[in-house]
Amino acid sequence: MKYVKLLFFFVAMAFQVDAQTLFSLSPQTVTTEKPADFFTMYSYATFENLSGTDLNMRWVITMATPQPLNGHGIEWGEWSITLQDPSNWHNPATDLDSADFVLPAIPDESNDKFIMQFYPANEPGHLIVKYKVFVIDNPSESVEVTFDYTASVVSATEGEEGAVSEKIKLSPNPASTQVTVHNQYNQPGTLTVTDSAGRTILTQSLGGSSSASIHVATWPTGTYLVQFKSEGKIHVSRLVVAH
Repeated sequence: MKYVKLLFFFVAMAFQVDAQTLFSLSPQTVTTEKPADFFTMYSYATFENLSGTDLNMRWVITMATPQPLNGHGIEWGEWSITLQDPSNWHNPATDLDSADFVLPAIPDESNDKFIMQFYPANEPGHLIVKYKVFVIDNPSESVEVTFDYTASVVSATEGEEGAVSEKIKLSPNPASTQVTVHNQYNQPGTLTVTDSAGRTILTQSLGGSSSASIHVATWPTGTYLVQFKSEGKIHVSRLVVAH
């Protein structure tokens, strides 16, 4: 019986360590995809105050990987973001690393959200931004929220250099071991795959009206940008690798 009680004690302690007791923020991953000519992408996570008192909070940006197709590497290009916490609206927030705010004891619809707005400025690509949100006096009370945005599917004018048109087809997607890229167009071109940090993972030629199989079993789980460039146009799709 003594050992049974000890076992229950340690299990209870483990749950207590992992439990979020002062606040919650959900969902912890927000994914949005809109055309790059969409004025702004608007997504949010919602707070719940579990403490019964006002909480002095802070958010800190932990990762930002802007990857505009017409930009360079992981620079922001023409993109910008704004951020709204329960206390303030930060406009712009593109170069803002952190800010403090107060989560009210009883939040309402006007002050219970963590909102990020993304302005793609007609520039297709992929953006992931992660924020760590925590109680200032108790940093172990923390949650990380990820905003995952894709700006794609922009109508292209025939013959327009650098125009981005409809997506290239991927199957399966998500993929775990292998993905097939289908070039449904008659023209050959160059296939490029980059990861969320803007690093080039693969570059190869792809013939017109043909397919190519890519082995992804050793790739880290995550989101990748697949670009097919042909005759001055860029066809782009987002590939999810999930093991």
